[in-house]
Amino acid sequence: MRMKPLEIIEKITRSFIEKLGNAVENFEIYNIVDYPHPVQYWGGSVKFKIYNFYAIVISLECEKLWIYIPNLHDGGDIKISNNNCSTMDWDKLVEEVKEEVQLRIPDKYLIAKGYK
Repeated sequence: MRMKPLEIIEKITRSFIEKLGNAVENFEIYNIVDYPHPVQYWGGSVKFKIYNFYAIVISLECEKLWIYIPNLHDGGDIKISNNNCSTMDWDKLVEEVKEEVQLRIPDKYLIAKGYK
């Protein structure tokens, strides 16, 4: 039996809080849907702030998981990952997001704020 969309989103949220603590905040869960018939469709999203610097959006849709940093300056998003929910290693996901975000933030900022 598959996990419900809200259960997956809550698992993602807990994973980030457990691994990154106060480096993540302002979680917003939205667009949770679960339509079993006539065509099975389910999904949802969570948005949060990381290192008080970037917003991260994680969206899932029928076993697919997209992670990106919304980029409002030039209209394009920065894609971090695209994975399958059923085979997801949640710890690896958090580490991947952490590494990709840290590449985009100056070390001086991370050190000054106590994140590194």
